[in-house]
Amino acid sequence: MAQLTPEKNATSSIGVNLALGFWSAVLVTIFNVVSSILMIPSWFLNPITPWQGIEPYAASFDFFQIASMLPGFLVVLPFLPMMAAIHYSSQSDRRVFTLLGVAFAGIAVAMLGFQYYSQITVVQYNLTTGDQSALGLFVLGNPHSFFWPLEALGYGFMGLSTLFAAFAFTGGSPERWIRALFIANGALGIGGIVAYPLEVTVIAVLSGLALWTLVFPASTILLAISFRRRMRRST
Repeated sequence: MAQLTPEKNATSSIGVNLALGFWSAVLVTIFNVVSSILMIPSWFLNPITPWQGIEPYAASFDFFQIASMLPGFLVVLPFLPMMAAIHYSSQSDRRVFTLLGVAFAGIAVAMLGFQYYSQITVVQYNLTTGDQSALGLFVLGNPHSFFWPLEALGYGFMGLSTLFAAFAFTGGSPERWIRALFIANGALGIGGIVAYPLEVTVIAVLSGLALWTLVFPASTILLAISFRRRMRRST
């Protein structure tokens, strides 16, 4: 069996990193767009109303209210590989920033993965079967439930992940746009962490979410394009 030279081995490793980054960015984009398509109509069909207790909430509950959490769960799965690919394909003097990005991505994936998986399993099951004891502390409809701080912290750490990773992108277009959008995503994530304990209005929260649904997929689309271009140059 022929052995790879160090140069060929390095080229092969770079190609794997770039391919992982490309496909992870594509999957993150697709699942994020699907999640947004499901989420935005639910704001109008099932608006968040003042909390009246778990019984009225359960009586009006249907799965469409949390349908966006299924693709939302799928968004976080390829997010960590995407950030790892950014780290390993970055210049060595920038990897301290991308490593921090990977670390924060791991925290975000753990928190949001637990959040969405529990919502589409435990919470959904108990709401639809009538066993509602203590669920008020976990449901989306209660602004003081565990759902909201987990959501704020999860996307806050995701924002910190992209904020640090933004320093890896120093080239021209589309890299400068990725850098700007990653920084904007970081600002939105930090804003969410700060805003939740201040109990800002629902309009402000939904406005931030609407902006995020534009900023984040735009950054991952450009990231996929960047990885694809680098894959072609490396062959």
